[in-house]
Amino acid sequence: MNLKSLSNKFDGFDGSGSGMSLDVGLLMKQKSNISIGLTVQNIGGSMTWKNGTKEEMPVITKLGGAYYFDKGLAALDVEFGPATLVHAGVEYKLVSMLAIRAGLDQAQVSATEVANNLTTGVGINVGGVSFDYAYRMDNSLANNSTSYFSISFQPPVPAEKKVLKGKEVEDKGTTIDQPAQQKDGLDGLYNPSKKASVAADKTTKTSEPAKAEPSKSILNYYQ
Repeated sequence: MNLKSLSNKFDGFDGSGSGMSLDVGLLMKQKSNISIGLTVQNIGGSMTWKNGTKEEMPVITKLGGAYYFDKGLAALDVEFGPATLVHAGVEYKLVSMLAIRAGLDQAQVSATEVANNLTTGVGINVGGVSFDYAYRMDNSLANNSTSYFSISFQPPVPAEKKVLKGKEVEDKGTTIDQPAQQKDGLDGLYNPSKKASVAADKTTKTSEPAKAEPSKSILNYYQ
């Protein structure tokens, strides 16, 4: 759910306006590699201009889905509003650090005309640093094609390790720098069945009665 506050201003003359609208959405994951989404935008939305004119905003419904495969993903959105528009795209990873993208971004030109705008792009990721470039062709207005650049950084997440007596141990109980013959002992600390047997053995040993030493008479100290 998203509550939006809108504000528009124009240079050269005083024609400002403001308004509010509400967006709601739903995301469902059918499988690990398939997701489906639904959004409804501009619920109750309107703009009020300085001259007193109130303009209602059209409600737009979008239904889409995405499919993830080994080397990329494919996505499709269908927009229902004043016109029915299609937005689609595909990303394919040539190698782990390089991805290429292509798509279709339809836009409404008039009540009866829709422009088919092609898009393309490339993404590079090296050591957590990502560079993305995208190009959008605008067939509805001459010389209005757009290029987009973005740079982001996401540090790599180190593998989780545990420390036992100064030794680094993997989560599965396998030591990194200990000899193979010592791994069974450490495995017992992470394997519940072995841990239980070790605990029972310790309990048995501690529960055995201690052997009493022969008592010495006080007279022995004087002999």
